[in-house]
Amino acid sequence: MKWIALLLSISPLTGAVEWHVDPGAAPSGDGSSDRPFAMLSEAVAALPAAPQEPLTLILADGAHRIREPLVLGPSELRGQPLTIRGGEGAVVSGGRRLTDWRIEDGRWVHPWDDGPIRELFVDGRRAPRSRFPASGWLRMEKPLPDKRSGFTSQDELPDREPGLELLFLHDWSVSRVPVASIEGHLLKAGGPIGFPAPHFVIDHFEPHPRFCLENGLAFLTEPGTWCHDPVGKRLVYLPRPGQVPGATDMVVPAATQLLRIAGEPGKRVADVRVEGLTFRHCRWDIEPQGYAEAQATKYLPRDKPRGEGDVTQQWRFVPWAVEVEWAGHVVFADCRFEQLGGSGVLLGAGTRDCALERCVVRDVSGNGAGLGEGGERRLEDGRSWIHRPEQAAGGNRIDRCRVSHCGRQFHGAVGIWAGLVGDARITGNTVERLPYTGISIGWKWDAEPTPCGGNRVEGNHIRHVMRLLSDGGGIYTLGRQPGTVLRGNHIHHIPLNSGRAESNGMFLDQGSSEFVIERNLIHHTDRSPLRFHRAGPLEVRANAWRLPPEIPALRFNNTDPATIDAHDNRVLDAAGLEAERGRWSGR
Repeated sequence: MKWIALLLSISPLTGAVEWHVDPGAAPSGDGSSDRPFAMLSEAVAALPAAPQEPLTLILADGAHRIREPLVLGPSELRGQPLTIRGGEGAVVSGGRRLTDWRIEDGRWVHPWDDGPIRELFVDGRRAPRSRFPASGWLRMEKPLPDKRSGFTSQDELPDREPGLELLFLHDWSVSRVPVASIEGHLLKAGGPIGFPAPHFVIDHFEPHPRFCLENGLAFLTEPGTWCHDPVGKRLVYLPRPGQVPGATDMVVPAATQLLRIAGEPGKRVADVRVEGLTFRHCRWDIEPQGYAEAQATKYLPRDKPRGEGDVTQQWRFVPWAVEVEWAGHVVFADCRFEQLGGSGVLLGAGTRDCALERCVVRDVSGNGAGLGEGGERRLEDGRSWIHRPEQAAGGNRIDRCRVSHCGRQFHGAVGIWAGLVGDARITGNTVERLPYTGISIGWKWDAEPTPCGGNRVEGNHIRHVMRLLSDGGGIYTLGRQPGTVLRGNHIHHIPLNSGRAESNGMFLDQGSSEFVIERNLIHHTDRSPLRFHRAGPLEVRANAWRLPPEIPALRFNNTDPATIDAHDNRVLDAAGLEAERGRWSGR
């Protein structure tokens, strides 16, 4: 009898059954407009027994708090279309509000015995952890003999505290590891610094690499900063002027994922549309021995012994708060993904014709938005899935989105990452204010054939990226990608590389071949607009760029210039640049 009332709640426009969820509702609702569900998890749990019509979940304004990920699989979706719609104020939050604060010597203290805390959001803004130095960077003087376990610093270091973390910068990635001991200028780490590949030894990149220390009580001197004291089992915050406990919203992420939409190989789920929702607050804890990026937040887990063979088979991404796998026609429209402790949103393995449209991705610790996967996943016979090209993600879109302020913790993150994907469309997006690369496409370091190709990266505005790390660009590519086109992108303000390698408007890295780069506008790059490293045949045509003094338009690293067909490209003077910028902004 419960569903009789629901069947009467049918939209006259779509014919879909409508269920309502209101976080302010009384418990034991049935989803009707008069008795909405009080919790989004209740609505999802009821889906397997829902009526056999298309269904719309309507989320009222407010924070829909969850403790466990919402999972939409075959039993929840029942082969019927599902729409999840929220108003401007509907938020799916995996956060926990902290209210039990006491004041000690001008600091706020909250008891905490639930593992490490990596993020605190205060009145809707990310609060920085305490840091030494408060700004800028320290410099390594000399590594220990193994070039992994520690180093001497050019400057004397503070005393070690429990919970202290080392943030160490490599050219295009970072390591975050616990500090085991400090004696004067000597620091020893509680886990290996750097990804376990020979070129990640800590003196391989820039001379005297940069580092800092985080999460020390002694560093808590800047208003608005905080630290986690694991011995005292407390969170300590130094308030800004005018902040008052009880009147200040303090949130830590608690849920480890917010939403997962997933079928399985050979059995995709389909037809889900998510409109107007904000996804906020998601937690990811690094392992006790720390974290070391290889690239784009791919890392090798340290929570179990490393297997034999190619370590890239064991790579993982910093997890995504919202993840779609083995699905078709899943669309997120006008959504926001923000204040997240891992990465943002991924249309991943086996996805077809899925999309992010007009979404905002901002203030994310890892990557912003992603498409597809790398080659790590294994088939039953032990081979990479790339030998089954029908399993590739294909026809997915990231369109007219705004991606900014990603890589807040894991600085080697990228704004938009696309792996071994086919017929992807990354179009009309604004990507800005990132520590590393804006858009990365491809995930094979040679020209071996893969399902990657036919992609279009077009009409994107990429600016103010590469602000901390090096060896990337506004757009970064890897591998053979026949039929791919990088067209009509506006890329500017790529600063001087901080590490050993250049940063560029576009960096066409190992194996990049068989695609076209055309009609792009690139300016205000401190190094060459385009750089090629072990690249293969590429066509570069009808681009326009403004060059720094004595800097070539094209830089070749271990690439035969004869393999690059560059023609009809223009070097702009100041007046020509202004004209081109005007034409681009008028689109």
